[in-house]
Amino acid sequence: MSRRRQFSTTRNETIEEQLHRSAINNKLEEFTSIQTTPPAYVNKIAKAEYRRLRPLLEELPISNLDLNLVVVYCHLYSVYRELQKEMDEEGLIIESFYATGELKERKINGALNELLKTSKEMRAIAGELGLSINSRMKLIDKELQKIEDDPFSDMFKEGN
Repeated sequence: MSRRRQFSTTRNETIEEQLHRSAINNKLEEFTSIQTTPPAYVNKIAKAEYRRLRPLLEELPISNLDLNLVVVYCHLYSVYRELQKEMDEEGLIIESFYATGELKERKINGALNELLKTSKEMRAIAGELGLSINSRMKLIDKELQKIEDDPFSDMFKEGN
């Protein structure tokens, strides 16, 4: 099993900041890692996506508590792929004809709307899990803010 990536920063830190970062990393390590195998109840595509994501999740503070969210993401990925396949087969524009062969109407494939809804949900869950660059940057920035926001913390520490 690979080791989880630790929360880190690229700037010089004071000893207090280093201790705070270390405490955060220690707390994250206390949570049970996400299971290595995908749940049996998900389909083949979702299982493949789970297996693809699993090693990458080791680098994030994802635990078994997040399993359902990861499974939903993988399921949505499966739905996304199916909708994409449907659109590839039917095309973006669906034409219907009268019995005479005359064009009755042209409309956008309904799978497109479902594809867009699915991708929106996937982006939301990806943000929750830290699977996008922006969400990872926010996670890091949030932890850095905790360190930097309290200018009076040194005054109230025990032993002063």
